Amino acid sequence: EREEAEELQRQWKEKAASGQSKAQTAQKEALRWNEWQRQQDRKQGVQQRQEKREDVKWEKKWEGILQRAQKEGIMEAQWGDDDKWWIQLDSKTWREANDQFYCPLCEKYLNDGNLLAHLDSIAHGKKLAWNQPELAASGAGAPRAAASAAAPAPAPAAASMPGDREGDLGEAPPLGSTASGKWNVDTSYINWRTADPNRLEQRRSMAEGGGPPPRHDGLPELQRRAGAQEDGPRPRRGRRQGRPHGGLVRQGARHAVRRHGDLRLPGGRHRDRLDHAHLREAPGDEGGLCTLGRAPGQAQRPGRRAAGALRAHRPAGRAAEEPDRAGRGRGPQP
Repeated sequence: EREEAEELQRQWKEKAASGQSKAQTAQKEALRWNEWQRQQDRKQGVQQRQEKREDVKWEKKWEGILQRAQKEGIMEAQWGDDDKWWIQLDSKTWREANDQFYCPLCEKYLNDGNLLAHLDSIAHGKKLAWNQPELAASGAGAPRAAASAAAPAPAPAAASMPGDREGDLGEAPPLGSTASGKWNVDTSYINWRTADPNRLEQRRSMAEGGGPPPRHDGLPELQRRAGAQEDGPRPRRGRRQGRPHGGLVRQGARHAVRRHGDLRLPGGRHRDRLDHAHLREAPGDEGGLCTLGRAPGQAQRPGRRAAGALRAHRPAGRAAEEPDRAGRGRGPQP
């Protein structure tokens, strides 16, 4: 019985402790909620007071706008029982309107959103000055006059031009002229064609019938290939290059020189040139050195023989006796 009593007492203490912790937690939550509600009420009160101040300012401004509109002849309509706007023209005449205000000078219907913009417009000011000049001069158009007066005056133009001489003393010359009295004209848009020295040299060389003009930009000189010599035949165009073999190449460019008669077939661009170009022996060639792509005066050096040129120059019987690369014999070549 004693043990049961102790167990019951222990359980009661645990329940009391848990209930106390729950009560403390609930109390903290209530305090936090009350504080949040107080902060929200404070913010809402500040916002309401600010909106109220803005409403008061707008009401004062709107009263001034209505007074100005009434002075300038703007007529205010009234909302009738038939859900329409009506304007009272005189004591016995009413006119249906499309909006809250009506301007008889401009014949426009206005509302509270565009009334101020219409009063400040230039068109309304001109019509007001034409129909009611005494009202416009008395100050009804004061905002427009104040706005025009507040606009900064344009800065005076400079008395001298950038092209004038610096350090001149005395009275400045008139705009567009120098101290000597001559007009200062900018001709940079005229002489842009003559500003390039390469263009001038090219035009002179074309007029005199000479070669390509020298370049002034530091690039290597351009020379003709050996295939375009004056004493030789006219070069033909290659099948792939699409340009004559005597085209312009940079100085110092070398081409693979092959000796005619080599059994190993050349490949690529060199083979195409051998098949479609005039093969000739230049003065001093031994054994038919290939001169394709060789610059004028460039020393010849021995190279591999080209089988394509060999078929074009050697006898038909020798070509029939020698086998090709696959080991098969060939007949007489044309």
